[in-house]
Amino acid sequence: MKKIFLALLCSVSLSTYAQIDTILPYKNSLRYEILPALNSTFSIGFEQYTTPVSSLVLIPSVMYKDDNNMTKQGFLFEAQYRYHVVNKTTNNGKSVISYYIAPYVAAKYFKIEGSNGYSVWNGSYYETFYEKSTDEFSAFGLGIIGGSEITFAKKLFLDFYLGGGVRTSDSKQNATDIMSPGYKGIAPRAGFNIGVRF
Repeated sequence: MKKIFLALLCSVSLSTYAQIDTILPYKNSLRYEILPALNSTFSIGFEQYTTPVSSLVLIPSVMYKDDNNMTKQGFLFEAQYRYHVVNKTTNNGKSVISYYIAPYVAAKYFKIEGSNGYSVWNGSYYETFYEKSTDEFSAFGLGIIGGSEITFAKKLFLDFYLGGGVRTSDSKQNATDIMSPGYKGIAPRAGFNIGVRF
């Protein structure tokens, strides 16, 4: 009985591999994250399927923003482990839709330099002085996202996701804006990217 069960299990596994190979013949992809670019961040990811239904996504990023009296720069790294719940073909086999869930962990380093101006009356006129400040810190986050990848023209794809998690940092600032690098607390996530498979 045990031998029959193992034989059936192997048969199902092999057929699953064959099905996924047919639907997704390319096991790697490069992707460009769209939304981080709105926050002066260049973010590109690499994905590799580790099993027929799961993949590892690594996303390094670089941030630089010089805005009036403040400069922000940083390095980010994120890892996702995606479990693809559904892979199905549409449009007579020309497109593939994949639905997935993925836990993620992220580590970040930031340096924010700014200057605050103030004026002092010296008896004849107001004199302006500038005081420099620097906040150099690390930030960490983890959570879960769910999304969908739409592959078309065999190699090109769009990826949309939603989710959230918890973030913490050792920043000196008491940031309350979830878009701030030094934010501490629970934060939602949303995004989309474009990419190519190979």
